[in-house]
Amino acid sequence: HGGVVITYVTDDPRLKAFSLGRRGDLGPVGASSLAAGIESCASGIASVAMGCESDACGDFSVALGGGVTASGDCQTVVGRGNVSDRDKAFIVGNGDGPADHIGPASFSNAFAVGWDGSAEVQGALTASGAILKTPLPMASGGTGAATADEARKAIGAAAASHTHAATDIASGTLPVSRGGTGATDAAGARAGLGAAASKHTHSAAGITSGTLSADRLPTVPVSKGGTGATTAAAAFRALSGYTLDLRANNTKGTWIPVINGSTIQHRAIAPVYRLYNEYDRQRLLTASRSEYNSLVKAGWNGEGVAFYAFA
Repeated sequence: HGGVVITYVTDDPRLKAFSLGRRGDLGPVGASSLAAGIESCASGIASVAMGCESDACGDFSVALGGGVTASGDCQTVVGRGNVSDRDKAFIVGNGDGPADHIGPASFSNAFAVGWDGSAEVQGALTASGAILKTPLPMASGGTGAATADEARKAIGAAAASHTHAATDIASGTLPVSRGGTGATDAAGARAGLGAAASKHTHSAAGITSGTLSADRLPTVPVSKGGTGATTAAAAFRALSGYTLDLRANNTKGTWIPVINGSTIQHRAIAPVYRLYNEYDRQRLLTASRSEYNSLVKAGWNGEGVAFYAFA
């Protein structure tokens, strides 16, 4: 289609450069450079531009593909369309081109490597058996870490198996099986634990063991089967309607109660002894213990206390 034209750009044998393409299709070519294709330009020193509308304007740069630009020195750009960036050593373009034109209508970097070895990737990065020399930074979809522990720290993650202190629990309810109550209020917590409130009461049927101290015993009214009293005298009065007049030595059995009006008094009593004489078949009663003992020695049969009488 019109032939191929090879053009030597300079006659200086040290700065040979040439262009390969149809006449009028190629742009300027720099010293010791190569431009091949349609409307490609290798204007940088010792640069190479091949394809359609490719521009290697940086010294020692390479632009291969459609609509790519290598504007930085020693820069390589390949693909179809790219965002020109002089700070990158290697760029792969992935721009969109119109159906009736080879060059791109829009520009975008698919993959770029900086002079410091850092990488930028648009889209998913897949590799089979590849080993990165340095960790992929988080900005490029990596973690910036070389170990699992460092990676978790970088992204703020915890290990699959880990524990928490109680102070770390900021929401929800801790179940009883984990040492909590499963509730958000005191009443619910007591219900979950099967506990009663600190202040509560019991019926008599609820007391199944132990011994109640005197100060904890309740006063049960007569109408409920009690005495309504806390002392024996008061209980007796509540049940009988009489007042007890207690005297000393009551515990020895020498006093007995005597009703005197509305008062029951305790009066002193003394034993009366009985004896029997077998010879004349007579019985004798005496309140004297010494007499009783003397008669027993004299042959009488002592029959002990017959009864008690007021002293």
